Amino acid sequence: FGAFLQNEISFGESWGALLGLRWDQITYFSQSFVNLQLNETKAFTHISPKFGITWRLSPTQSLYANLGGGIEVPAGNETDPAPTEGADTIHAINPLLEPIRSTTVEVGMKHVVTIGAGDTRVDLTYDVAAYWLGVTDDIIPYRNGRFYFTAGKTERMGVEVSALAEWAGGLSANAAVTVSRNRYVEYGAASVPHSPALAGRTAAFRGNDVVGFSQIYF
Repeated sequence: FGAFLQNEISFGESWGALLGLRWDQITYFSQSFVNLQLNETKAFTHISPKFGITWRLSPTQSLYANLGGGIEVPAGNETDPAPTEGADTIHAINPLLEPIRSTTVEVGMKHVVTIGAGDTRVDLTYDVAAYWLGVTDDIIPYRNGRFYFTAGKTERMGVEVSALAEWAGGLSANAAVTVSRNRYVEYGAASVPHSPALAGRTAAFRGNDVVGFSQIYF
Protein backbone atom coordinates (compact mmCIF):
# COMPACT_ATOMS: atom_id res chain seq x y z
CA PHE A 1 0.00 0.00 0.00
CA GLY A 2 1.30 3.45 -0.83
CA ALA A 3 0.28 7.07 -1.02
CA PHE A 4 2.04 10.06 -2.53
CA LEU A 5 1.69 13.83 -2.77
CA GLN A 6 3.29 15.78 -5.61
CA ASN A 7 3.27 19.42 -6.68
CA GLU A 8 4.83 21.20 -9.65
CA ILE A 9 5.69 24.90 -9.50
CA SER A 10 6.64 27.16 -12.43
CA PHE A 11 8.74 30.29 -12.07
CA GLY A 12 8.18 32.27 -15.23
CA GLU A 13 8.82 30.49 -18.51
CA SER A 14 12.32 29.20 -17.77
CA TRP A 15 12.27 27.51 -14.36
CA GLY A 16 10.20 24.72 -12.86
CA ALA A 17 10.36 22.77 -9.61
CA LEU A 18 8.87 19.47 -8.53
CA LEU A 19 8.23 18.55 -4.88
CA GLY A 20 6.89 15.21 -3.72
CA LEU A 21 6.59 12.78 -0.85
CA ARG A 22 5.68 9.08 -0.96
CA TRP A 23 4.76 6.69 1.84
CA ASP A 24 4.95 2.92 1.29
CA GLN A 25 4.01 -0.05 3.43
CA ILE A 26 4.97 -3.48 2.13
CA THR A 27 3.65 -6.45 4.09
CA TYR A 28 4.29 -10.17 3.66
CA PHE A 29 1.88 -12.76 5.05
CA SER A 30 2.67 -16.46 5.25
CA GLN A 31 0.29 -19.09 6.61
CA SER A 32 0.87 -22.83 7.09
CA PHE A 33 -2.08 -25.19 7.51
CA VAL A 34 0.31 -27.97 8.66
CA ASN A 35 2.56 -26.17 11.15
CA LEU A 36 0.70 -23.26 12.70
CA GLN A 37 3.90 -21.99 14.35
CA LEU A 38 5.12 -20.97 10.89
CA ASN A 39 2.35 -18.37 10.48
CA GLU A 40 4.28 -15.13 10.14
CA THR A 41 3.94 -11.49 9.05
CA LYS A 42 6.70 -9.04 8.15
CA ALA A 43 6.21 -5.40 7.15
CA PHE A 44 8.46 -2.70 5.71
CA THR A 45 7.53 0.98 5.92
CA HIS A 46 9.38 3.83 4.23
CA ILE A 47 8.94 7.54 3.42
CA SER A 48 10.64 8.75 0.21
CA PRO A 49 11.11 12.44 -0.66
CA LYS A 50 11.32 13.73 -4.22
CA PHE A 51 12.72 16.98 -5.57
CA GLY A 52 13.38 18.14 -9.10
CA ILE A 53 14.32 21.34 -10.88
CA THR A 54 14.19 22.17 -14.60
CA TRP A 55 15.77 25.03 -16.53
CA ARG A 56 14.32 25.57 -20.01
CA LEU A 57 17.01 26.97 -22.27
CA SER A 58 14.49 27.13 -25.12
CA PRO A 59 11.06 25.65 -25.93
CA THR A 60 12.85 22.49 -27.17
CA GLN A 61 15.83 22.22 -24.82
CA SER A 62 16.06 21.89 -21.03
CA LEU A 63 18.47 20.98 -18.25
CA TYR A 64 17.22 19.11 -15.21
CA ALA A 65 18.29 17.70 -11.85
CA ASN A 66 16.33 15.24 -9.70
CA LEU A 67 16.66 13.81 -6.22
CA GLY A 68 14.48 10.83 -5.30
CA GLY A 69 14.36 7.49 -3.58
CA GLY A 70 12.25 4.51 -2.77
CA ILE A 71 11.96 1.07 -1.23
CA GLU A 72 12.43 -2.18 -3.14
CA VAL A 73 10.12 -5.17 -2.87
CA PRO A 74 12.00 -8.49 -2.42
CA ALA A 75 11.03 -11.29 -4.81
CA GLY A 76 9.32 -14.44 -3.57
CA ASN A 77 12.47 -16.60 -3.55
CA GLU A 78 14.32 -13.83 -1.67
CA THR A 79 11.83 -14.02 1.20
CA ASP A 80 12.51 -17.73 1.78
CA PRO A 81 14.39 -18.32 5.06
CA ALA A 82 17.96 -19.61 5.06
CA PRO A 83 18.20 -23.46 5.09
CA THR A 84 20.86 -23.43 7.84
CA GLU A 85 20.45 -24.40 11.50
CA GLY A 86 16.86 -25.30 10.68
CA ALA A 87 15.87 -21.67 10.11
CA ASP A 88 13.42 -22.76 7.42
CA THR A 89 11.51 -24.76 10.07
CA ILE A 90 11.35 -21.79 12.47
CA HIS A 91 10.54 -18.94 10.09
CA ALA A 92 8.29 -18.77 7.06
CA ILE A 93 9.71 -15.39 6.00
CA ASN A 94 13.42 -14.67 5.76
CA PRO A 95 14.38 -12.95 9.06
CA LEU A 96 17.58 -11.60 7.46
CA LEU A 97 15.72 -9.18 5.18
CA GLU A 98 15.55 -5.48 6.03
CA PRO A 99 13.92 -2.62 4.09
CA ILE A 100 15.91 -2.05 0.88
CA ARG A 101 16.15 1.75 0.63
CA SER A 102 17.54 3.69 -2.31
CA THR A 103 18.48 7.31 -3.03
CA THR A 104 18.95 8.56 -6.60
CA VAL A 105 20.55 11.76 -7.91
CA GLU A 106 20.27 12.50 -11.64
CA VAL A 107 21.32 15.44 -13.82
CA GLY A 108 20.80 15.66 -17.54
CA MET A 109 19.65 17.44 -20.68
CA LYS A 110 16.77 16.89 -23.10
CA HIS A 111 16.65 18.39 -26.59
CA VAL A 112 14.30 18.17 -29.57
CA VAL A 113 15.77 19.00 -32.98
CA THR A 114 13.77 19.25 -36.22
CA ILE A 115 15.59 18.37 -39.42
CA GLY A 116 14.11 19.13 -42.85
CA ALA A 117 10.48 19.96 -43.64
CA GLY A 118 7.38 18.51 -45.23
CA ASP A 119 7.51 14.82 -46.13
CA THR A 120 11.23 14.62 -45.29
CA ARG A 121 10.89 16.13 -41.82
CA VAL A 122 12.55 14.29 -38.93
CA ASP A 123 12.03 15.13 -35.26
CA LEU A 124 15.04 13.98 -33.25
CA THR A 125 14.77 13.82 -29.45
CA TYR A 126 17.82 12.97 -27.41
CA ASP A 127 18.44 12.72 -23.67
CA VAL A 128 21.81 12.63 -21.90
CA ALA A 129 21.90 11.97 -18.15
CA ALA A 130 24.39 11.11 -15.42
CA TYR A 131 23.17 9.39 -12.28
CA TRP A 132 24.25 8.16 -8.86
CA LEU A 133 22.21 5.53 -7.02
CA GLY A 134 22.94 4.50 -3.45
CA VAL A 135 21.22 1.47 -1.94
CA THR A 136 21.17 0.60 1.76
CA ASP A 137 20.60 -3.04 2.75
CA ASP A 138 20.79 -4.29 -0.83
CA ILE A 139 19.86 -7.95 -1.37
CA ILE A 140 22.87 -10.29 -1.57
CA PRO A 141 22.72 -13.93 -2.79
CA TYR A 142 24.46 -16.37 -0.41
CA ARG A 143 25.74 -19.87 -1.15
CA ASN A 144 25.04 -19.56 -4.88
CA GLY A 145 21.54 -18.21 -4.32
CA ARG A 146 20.35 -20.84 -1.81
CA PHE A 147 19.14 -17.93 0.28
CA TYR A 148 19.44 -14.14 0.44
CA PHE A 149 20.19 -11.48 3.01
CA THR A 150 20.55 -7.71 3.07
CA ALA A 151 24.02 -6.43 3.86
CA GLY A 152 25.81 -3.11 3.77
CA LYS A 153 25.53 -0.60 0.94
CA THR A 154 25.92 -0.57 -2.83
CA GLU A 155 26.70 2.30 -5.18
CA ARG A 156 25.68 2.50 -8.82
CA MET A 157 26.71 5.35 -11.08
CA GLY A 158 26.73 5.85 -14.80
CA VAL A 159 25.78 7.79 -17.90
CA GLU A 160 22.72 7.14 -20.07
CA VAL A 161 22.22 8.35 -23.65
CA SER A 162 18.96 7.81 -25.55
CA ALA A 163 17.62 9.07 -28.87
CA LEU A 164 14.28 8.91 -30.69
CA ALA A 165 13.82 9.76 -34.37
CA GLU A 166 10.31 10.28 -35.81
CA TRP A 167 9.74 10.73 -39.53
CA ALA A 168 6.80 12.57 -41.05
CA GLY A 169 5.44 9.38 -42.63
CA GLY A 170 4.94 7.73 -39.22
CA LEU A 171 8.15 5.69 -39.02
CA SER A 172 10.14 5.96 -35.80
CA ALA A 173 13.31 4.47 -34.33
CA ASN A 174 14.92 4.70 -30.92
CA ALA A 175 18.14 3.58 -29.28
CA ALA A 176 19.73 3.85 -25.84
CA VAL A 177 22.99 2.92 -24.14
CA THR A 178 24.08 2.99 -20.49
CA VAL A 179 27.63 2.78 -19.22
CA SER A 180 27.73 2.14 -15.49
CA ARG A 181 29.84 1.12 -12.52
CA ASN A 182 28.10 -0.88 -9.80
CA ARG A 183 30.06 -1.81 -6.67
CA TYR A 184 29.71 -2.69 -3.02
CA VAL A 185 30.55 0.16 -0.65
CA GLU A 186 29.94 -1.91 2.49
CA TYR A 187 29.56 -5.69 2.40
CA GLY A 188 30.65 -8.14 5.06
CA ALA A 189 29.53 -11.77 5.36
CA ALA A 190 29.99 -14.17 8.27
CA SER A 191 30.72 -17.88 7.95
CA VAL A 192 27.84 -20.35 8.23
CA PRO A 193 27.57 -23.55 10.31
CA HIS A 194 28.31 -25.87 7.36
CA SER A 195 31.93 -24.60 7.45
CA PRO A 196 33.25 -25.38 10.97
CA ALA A 197 36.81 -24.42 10.00
CA LEU A 198 35.63 -20.87 9.28
CA ALA A 199 33.42 -20.47 12.37
CA GLY A 200 33.55 -16.95 13.75
CA ARG A 201 35.34 -15.51 10.72
CA THR A 202 34.02 -12.90 8.31
CA ALA A 203 34.84 -11.88 4.75
CA ALA A 204 34.84 -8.31 3.41
CA PHE A 205 33.80 -7.71 -0.21
CA ARG A 206 33.91 -3.92 -0.28
CA GLY A 207 34.86 -2.57 -3.71
CA ASN A 208 33.74 -5.65 -5.65
CA ASP A 209 31.27 -5.41 -8.53
CA VAL A 210 27.62 -5.91 -7.66
CA VAL A 211 26.37 -9.40 -8.51
CA GLY A 212 24.15 -9.61 -11.58
CA PHE A 213 25.17 -6.33 -13.23
CA SER A 214 27.11 -5.93 -16.43
CA GLN A 215 28.85 -2.62 -16.99
CA ILE A 216 27.28 -1.67 -20.36
CA TYR A 217 23.57 -1.95 -21.25
CA PHE A 218 21.96 -1.63 -24.67
